[in-house]
Amino acid sequence: MNLDTPACRVCENQPSCRLDAAECYRCPIGNSCASGTISKCGRGTHAWGGAVECEACPVGWICENGIALPCASTGLIEGVGGGSCEECPGGHECGAGVAKACLPGKYSRGGNEFKHGQQCLVCEPGRYSGTSAATECQDCPIGKTSSFMRDECENCPEGTETVFKGQYPCQSL
Repeated sequence: MNLDTPACRVCENQPSCRLDAAECYRCPIGNSCASGTISKCGRGTHAWGGAVECEACPVGWICENGIALPCASTGLIEGVGGGSCEECPGGHECGAGVAKACLPGKYSRGGNEFKHGQQCLVCEPGRYSGTSAATECQDCPIGKTSSFMRDECENCPEGTETVFKGQYPCQSL
């Protein structure tokens, strides 16, 4: 079967093309077949196969070379305005094609670091994040260390201290 030629003879059971004298073929995925002509789908459009015309890319999907894939399957999220996928924004975790802000005590740098989306990471001991959607954690000041949830800094217990920013744990005096 030669799909390189745009000219096809019309078959009775459209959307198909007759690419040789003997058989009709179902219009292939990523192409449209109308009036005996096979055409590759353009940017932002797709066809599942057996299509008379290419369709606009569905919301939450990305379409390239006439093939449609859901953003979630690529670890990305739906882009602004739909029809495209984007990397996960900083301060968010992304999965199933959706971005969700990181909670205080966690952060993410964004991007597409993990195969199935971006994850929020817990701040390291001695560091904290007091806001949602943080892209990095801050060092606790001298004399304090991070709380268990790492969403704030707490005073060192009596008789202990930190001597530099971001230190963990507090040390005896």
